[in-house]
Amino acid sequence: MSCITNNLPLVASLLAAARSSQIWDCSNEALKSHELEGLWKLALLTSVIPIFPLLLLKLLPKDQKTQKVLQKNPERSKLGGTIFLLVLVLSLLLVIQNGIETLSKAVAKVEQPEEVSQGMPVHGYVLGAKFMA
Repeated sequence: MSCITNNLPLVASLLAAARSSQIWDCSNEALKSHELEGLWKLALLTSVIPIFPLLLLKLLPKDQKTQKVLQKNPERSKLGGTIFLLVLVLSLLLVIQNGIETLSKAVAKVEQPEEVSQGMPVHGYVLGAKFMA
């Protein structure tokens, strides 16, 4: 369980970062034409997001003594557990959705490569052996 709770948020955050680059136009074409508004907005967003966890610092115990008392307390927060599980499940669903989307795009490209449909030869490697279709 520890491996899942540590690695899954990392992968989900990388996917969220990749998706956030699609909010505004940050393409090479926009940058070459000196349209920097999308890049500026993305830089501002990614600079502000790391500040939000600071708002949660007040939820941490004041000191080690308070932490020990909380650990011995039999009452547990159902809201905290629900939020934790919700974030965990949503992260997992995001990773699964991205995997399915990536695989479906790859399968579509393999089924009908542009070069073959235009009558051009396709060069590539299969298990280290060069082939030409």
